[in-house]
Amino acid sequence: VSTGTVFGGVGRVRGAISNGGTVTPGFPTGVLICAGAYVQQTNAALSFSIGGSSPAINASQLFPVGYYDRMEIDGAASLAGVIQVSFTNGYSPATGTLFRVIYGGTVSGTFSTNSFSTNNLQSPGAGRDWGIVYSATGVVLAVVASGTSSVFISDASVVEGNTGTTNLNFVVSLSRPAAVAVTVAFSTADGTAMAGSDYAATNGSLVIPAGSVTGVISVAVNGDTVFENNETLFVNLTGATNAVIADNQGVGTIVNDDAPPAISIGDVAANEGDSGATQFVFPVTLSATAGVPVSVNFATSNGTAIAGSDYAATNGTLIIPAGSATGLITVAVSGDTLYENDETFTVNLSSPTNATIADSQAVGTIVNDDPLPAFTIGDVAQSEGDVGTRSFVFSVTVSGASALPMAADFATSNNTAIAGGDYIATSGTLVLQPGTLATSLTVLVIGNTIVQPNRTFFVYLSNPSNATIDTGIGIGTILDDDSSPYSGYDLYVQQISDTSKRGYGDDPDGDGYVNLLEYVTGGNPTNADSVAAMSAVWTNGTLALHFSRNTNSVDATLIVERADASANDTLWTGIATNSSGVWASATATETGAGTPVDVLVQDPVPATNRFLRLRVTRP
Repeated sequence: VSTGTVFGGVGRVRGAISNGGTVTPGFPTGVLICAGAYVQQTNAALSFSIGGSSPAINASQLFPVGYYDRMEIDGAASLAGVIQVSFTNGYSPATGTLFRVIYGGTVSGTFSTNSFSTNNLQSPGAGRDWGIVYSATGVVLAVVASGTSSVFISDASVVEGNTGTTNLNFVVSLSRPAAVAVTVAFSTADGTAMAGSDYAATNGSLVIPAGSVTGVISVAVNGDTVFENNETLFVNLTGATNAVIADNQGVGTIVNDDAPPAISIGDVAANEGDSGATQFVFPVTLSATAGVPVSVNFATSNGTAIAGSDYAATNGTLIIPAGSATGLITVAVSGDTLYENDETFTVNLSSPTNATIADSQAVGTIVNDDPLPAFTIGDVAQSEGDVGTRSFVFSVTVSGASALPMAADFATSNNTAIAGGDYIATSGTLVLQPGTLATSLTVLVIGNTIVQPNRTFFVYLSNPSNATIDTGIGIGTILDDDSSPYSGYDLYVQQISDTSKRGYGDDPDGDGYVNLLEYVTGGNPTNADSVAAMSAVWTNGTLALHFSRNTNSVDATLIVERADASANDTLWTGIATNSSGVWASATATETGAGTPVDVLVQDPVPATNRFLRLRVTRP
């Protein structure tokens, strides 16, 4: 803007303005924005219209009553020349009214004292004068009482920095140049900023020399690396000489320049326990302490673990106090005695305040501490039956419950019982579903009518899955239930001549032979059943025996037979009697249980190394 020209209006100038003439914001009232620097030369003027106490907005006011012009400067402002004011619509401001006509930028310099001429600043009314208040970020026109110089203090702000100190500079302005020096006392006071830690407290007196309109009070701010809110302190003015204090307090803002801390949450892995609840404590940490409380929301979420059965779902807000770097989130995990895989759930962080999130999720691993269940198979003993097959049902149990399917292979194996003849071989796999503690398997045993000893076979368990084996062999005992024609005999023998000589014998295998007694020396004879432990005493080659049967009412023929120890024990011969001079078999017929039968046995052969037995035959 060259000398003698006028530039005015509302809107935005994208570049810088160099004012050598007159710049007048408003059309008729409004805001002029300078996007660059504003430089006003000594012969230039900046002219404002004031029609009320409210600042104009960024457009022309259709009804300008009640508004005043403003100029916003984005860049640096260098002031010189004069500032001009004219009233519109008959407006007359009261004493103490303030008009912030220049806003923003970094202001340096002052307007000429010629500005106070009524040619430039239209008189605000009787008993009132204008004051010009300068600050680092603008210019305020103040209506003050006539004949006085009023003292104003500006607000100030500064970025704190990380180390050392940085000054907050408060501009103290006089409404007009004083004829003599002006002195004013000052002192700092805490706001949210604390003296000593955030800034250095100070106090004293500021002297503004005669003819000058500004002075500066500096407060040293301490740099740090702690994230915190912007903080404030105050500079209070008292006891002015040669002036009146119109604004006694400046607000200093310490602008935080530290990044907020980052939040991380750690994983937890622990045993679940057998009962009650085990507390999983998740550590939440900050990358650095903060000067303000940090909060973050949290909530659990299922993985393979299920809320309600495996752990207690929880959510809420964790608050980490100012100055602390850690917090804890606790989740209750339910104990049990169920064998299962390790299970997981997550704790998720969201919506932090005064922080960011570096790690938003922790994994909680519930470690199974229950032993593998063990398989046990039982034994079975029962009769075989005469025809078809009979089911031998083997019980299979496990020692504890499991959340996983359990399995084991099984297979039969011969012992004295033979697959195909005595039982049907089988094999396969047993499966117990979760929560099941018992099952069974069946082996088919083949019935018959053959008299034979009891027989056994085995059922083996092997290759367990999600389990071990405690007792892995089941014994199947096939009880023979067939009868011999000779079974059921329980005999005793005694000498007729000596009833104290008595022995017993039985025939468990039903072959019809019962050993009675051993004569003189030698071992047990071949094909022998129970041995009657009685030694016979021969008299003249004759042995009188008395037989009786305790059970089985069927008649039987009793035949006494002999074998020589020197002969083949399998060759037995009937012993003859010499009744009536005729040799005959020593036989008798027993006709009922408990009915004695006497047999006189004669053997002319010397009675050495001889064995006797009783053969039972049915008629």
